[in-house]
Amino acid sequence: MVPEHRMANLFDQCKDKWINNCRFHNTRQSPSLFYDHTCDQINLPTNKLETLRFHENEVWYLAFSNNGRYLATASSDRSVIIFDVNRNFTRVHTLKDHKAGVCFLAWSPDDTKLITCTREQDNTLRVWNTAVSFP
Repeated sequence: MVPEHRMANLFDQCKDKWINNCRFHNTRQSPSLFYDHTCDQINLPTNKLETLRFHENEVWYLAFSNNGRYLATASSDRSVIIFDVNRNFTRVHTLKDHKAGVCFLAWSPDDTKLITCTREQDNTLRVWNTAVSFP
């Protein structure tokens, strides 16, 4: 007995595999089944939108908030800077209480918290209340 919608599921699996294996994937459109899917690197963006130069050292990690409004950058200079994307990447907050370079950060699903992780010797995870820090 063949499961219901088996053919449609196989087609979706095929498309997902093409997208996951596409080295230069750059479109939101679902690939056509009439030809093999490939994206050309020529379609990748090459013009910069903004240059952010507020850190004193390397940026190790960055993450956009789930609502897309904020960008947080973590640096070896022991700070995290939060930018407002809607206001031309204006710096809205700097988190400086880290005792080592910040190697990872993540937003909570509702963007009210930001978790930052520092590397050795500090090895600390901090939870920041972003709902209070900025609107």
